[in-house]
Amino acid sequence: MKKLLFLQIALLTLFSAPLFSVSEYYSKEDLVWCDDFNGSKLNPEFWNYETHEPGWVNNELQEYVESKENVYVKNGNLVIQAKKKIKNGKPYYTSGRVNTQHKKTFKYGRIEARIKFPEGQGFLPAFWMMPDDENLYGQWPKCGEIDIAEVLGHKTYEVYGTIHYGEPHNEQQGKFKQLGYDFAADYHVFACEWEPGEIRYYVDGEIYKIIRNWYSKKRGFGELTYPAPFDQPFYIIFNLAVGGNWPGNPDETTKFGKNAQLLVDYVKVYQKDSYDEYVYKYDVDGNVIDDGRFKYKYDGKGNVIEKTSDSYKRQSKYDDFGREIEYIQEGEIYGDSYREYVAIEYNGEGYPVKRIHINDIEKKYSIANTSTLFEQLGLIDGVTCATVLNEQAQQVENLLGDDA
Repeated sequence: MKKLLFLQIALLTLFSAPLFSVSEYYSKEDLVWCDDFNGSKLNPEFWNYETHEPGWVNNELQEYVESKENVYVKNGNLVIQAKKKIKNGKPYYTSGRVNTQHKKTFKYGRIEARIKFPEGQGFLPAFWMMPDDENLYGQWPKCGEIDIAEVLGHKTYEVYGTIHYGEPHNEQQGKFKQLGYDFAADYHVFACEWEPGEIRYYVDGEIYKIIRNWYSKKRGFGELTYPAPFDQPFYIIFNLAVGGNWPGNPDETTKFGKNAQLLVDYVKVYQKDSYDEYVYKYDVDGNVIDDGRFKYKYDGKGNVIEKTSDSYKRQSKYDDFGREIEYIQEGEIYGDSYREYVAIEYNGEGYPVKRIHINDIEKKYSIANTSTLFEQLGLIDGVTCATVLNEQAQQVENLLGDDA
């Protein structure tokens, strides 16, 4: 009877659990592509080999070659093997780099792989993504780069997730490090959930970094519409670098046996049917800094001190109670440019009691129209409004000094 009860409880637990849950945002039903490397060789319908000379980027030492010694499939794994030889009396390193460019590309989704990383001074393996068309927004870094997992060979207890973007170059990076983790000792699942306006990084289902703010622009031009450059198809890359600026070069402790292998059990991509690309851009404090129409700047108290668009600008000042006490506003009304200054005074109960208003369109539009504007701004009964004509504007603008 006890065994039957235990079995019933176990079955209830099993079938009440979210069997098809991959993460909070994706399920197994969202799977659109997978390579589990169960064949005898790399699938040419999915993968390309890259070949590059030593020193091609980042002062790396390896030559990327298309060789069965460096890239092969075995025991259900993609294996990328770093090798060391002596050539002309000097160490000579070879390794592998493969990608899915022009074959399997993805715009948004959850991109994950189960990986065991190499160990040793000088190794830098990576699971990452680049745009299928790097010329869409311009060459790196304007085009964008998504690094899903990088592990330094001499620090295999921590993993990095990074995005690169901008002009000039900028990056944002997360690091996962927990007691007991060694990414060279066993396989772990590394994932990036990339959606319009937000990129999330995971290790074994645990989220460790969320990024909601980036940009892309060219010299002499303004910023591209957010979420560019991460709004275009990207392809997947696996590689194992030897030496270079970040990991440093191999030393006398570095071995080149099985420890020098990047092992990939599988790679999977999950996607929703559609994604809403009309997204907000946030700062590190969670304030909206771009809502698709306006860009915002804040002071340290969360007050909007500047609101701008292509044809509009508003600069504000606040008192210690967070009340707006001054603003300068510029833009267009009925096709005519305008500039106005407003100062507001409050009584001891916090109600506005005086409003000084300078508007350089007063000559063209009547005081009645301006009063209507006051009502739209929410003035309450009893407020005194002082409207000053443009000829006297400079006297009041001096109140703002260089901000005017």
